[in-house]
Amino acid sequence: MRFPPHKKVADIKNYSSFALRKQGFHVEVLEWVCETIHFEDLQDVWIQVRVLPPKLCSWNAFAQIISGIGILLKVDWPSIFKSFYEVVRVKVSCKDRSKIPIERLLEMKEKLYIIFFSVEGAQQEQKN
Repeated sequence: MRFPPHKKVADIKNYSSFALRKQGFHVEVLEWVCETIHFEDLQDVWIQVRVLPPKLCSWNAFAQIISGIGILLKVDWPSIFKSFYEVVRVKVSCKDRSKIPIERLLEMKEKLYIIFFSVEGAQQEQKN
């Protein structure tokens, strides 16, 4: 919670300190200099998405499809047109490329689709 809540942080960040209404209470303003340690770096990987209806080939649809895998970074638009909408190449930032499923059931516009993923340059886990 911001303290005091009625003041903007930008307004009080240059104060060295300020007093409160009660006697004997004094607040010192310090800059946060500690850096937290990150757990792991994300991996960037190109994925081929297959069996996607052409009417669903949009940035928003790709972002929805990829949201369960990682963060959508890029879409290779020329490859979509070259393959006549059969293959969509997307660049994704994810935790572990080997955990990307081969297929996934997705709901889009109140219809269910089985979408197939192929990770370029990596082995994928087969789920039985």
